[in-house]
This record gives sequence, C-alpha cells and structure tokens, in this order.
Amino acid sequence: PGRRRLRIRRLMIPAVFLLITLQQVGALGPILEWIGRPFMFIGSTRVSLLSLVVSAGIIAAFVLISRLVAFFLRSRILPDLGVDPALGESLAVLVRYALIGIGIFGGLNAIGIELSTLKIVLGALGVGIGFGLQSMVNNFVSGLIILIERRVKQGDIVSVGGTDGRVIGIGMRSSVVHTRRGLDIIVPNSDLVSQQVSNFSYRDRLIRVDIPVGVSYAADPERVRDFLIQAAEEEEAVVAHPPPTVVFTQFGDSSIDFELRVWIDDPWQIPTVRSALYFSIWYKLKKAGIEIPFPQRDLH
Repeated sequence: PGRRRLRIRRLMIPAVFLLITLQQVGALGPILEWIGRPFMFIGSTRVSLLSLVVSAGIIAAFVLISRLVAFFLRSRILPDLGVDPALGESLAVLVRYALIGIGIFGGLNAIGIELSTLKIVLGALGVGIGFGLQSMVNNFVSGLIILIERRVKQGDIVSVGGTDGRVIGIGMRSSVVHTRRGLDIIVPNSDLVSQQVSNFSYRDRLIRVDIPVGVSYAADPERVRDFLIQAAEEEEAVVAHPPPTVVFTQFGDSSIDFELRVWIDDPWQIPTVRSALYFSIWYKLKKAGIEIPFPQRDLH
C-alpha cells in the first residue's frame, strides 16, 4: 500500500543520508568500532551493540518476508493452483511461522550464539514452561495440530461450549469464532483439540433441521403430514434431495406429536429456516382449522 511505502521512505532516506554524512566526515569507522565492542558475554560469546542491531535487522527482515510470502501464497499462488481456500490459509500460516523461526535462529547466529549456548537457554525455557507456560505451549501445539489435521478450518460453522459460530481465523495460539449475534469469541486452540466440537460443515454442508409440531387429537394425521410437507417444499432454503419427511413421534398428553425433518445446505441459516417453517406451519394449520393445543388438566 502507498501509505506503507511512504513510511518506509520516511525511515530509509534519513538513515541513508546520515550514513553517507558520517562516511564523508570520517566518523563512520570509529562509530562502528565503538558499537562493535562487546559489553557482555554469554558463555564464550561476545555480545556487542552492533551484533544486536544486526540480529534485530535479520529477524525483522524475515518477519517482513514471511508476511509477503504468506500474502502471495494466500492470494495468488495457491488459488491459481486450485488449492482449497481453507487449506491455502493453513499452508500460508505454517510457511509464515517457519520463516519467522528461521529468522530467529539466523538472528541468534548473527550474535554468535551457538547450539551449545542455546542448550542453556532452552533449559531455562523448559523450567519456565514447567512453572507457568504450559497453557501457552499447549495452545501453540494445538494450533499446529489444527492446521495439519484440518478437522476445523476457516469458514466452518462450529459449536464450541454451547455457542454456534463461524471460524473466521485460526492462529497459532487461539482462534476467532464469529457468532450470529455479531460477537467475536477468542477460543484457545487447546479447547478445539481437547473438547468436543460440533462441526456443521466438516465433510459437507448438508444438515438436517427438525421441527417438532403438536396438533389436537381431533386432527387427521394424514392432512397434518401433507401440510408439513407442503410448508417444507415452499421454503426456498430447503433442498429437494434428501426430500423432507414427517415422523409421527408419539401420543402426547395433550397432543399428537409430529416432527418435520428437512435438509439445508447452509448451516448458518438454521435459525432463519426454522423460524420461516414455524411461520408457514402456523398459518397453514390455522387456515385448515387444525388446533395446536396447549397442556390442559381437568380437576374434579
């Protein structure tokens, strides 16, 4: 974007001008020599301000490169290859974090930290994980599992903790689920791996919607079934295959109970379709003079 290029120019042009000026007056060499002096030691590794600057530059460069590579993979390369968008998002995230990891190791190498020295850092990190970072590491590993197994993908309609929503983002630590109420819920990745998650669009997007209906004992069950099937066939969101069916479920205390079973191909529309069918069924039964009873009790 143009605004980002403007920020880069505002940073780079003064920096280049300053370096050229220092070089012309002969001050660049002494300054580099001064900032190259070690001010601390990690084992046998000499750490200077120059090595820290170079290390930070390498890490920042790899972070920028990882974003660019992920952007091109997500928006151009993988779609041109016909890769599924959800799989493309997962691959882009994995490539991005892999490049960031390479940049971190490159930055440490620029400082002069070797693998033998890293053992000390990793040992301290292990102690930290043992005391307080279990949850963070668990979520990180769970994020890798989600991206690799793809049991939950971006765009899926899921139910987590009794809340339905659409997955709009999967990160390495947490995922974002957008609910029908417009709320964005941050869900730790460990919950998506360890808890029971209902995925309404895992294999396909077909899902059955059940509509329970109770009518008076005076009603003709065959007419009731015809009205329910007619209401289902008139609803645009209901698919023709599998066809809608009506099941006579039981003889209730105050009504004979039926269940209209219809199939739709958009799980996000479940509440809307259920509401539309209830409206249609109520008007049809009302027009036909079929009573929808409520519980009654006679006391003698």
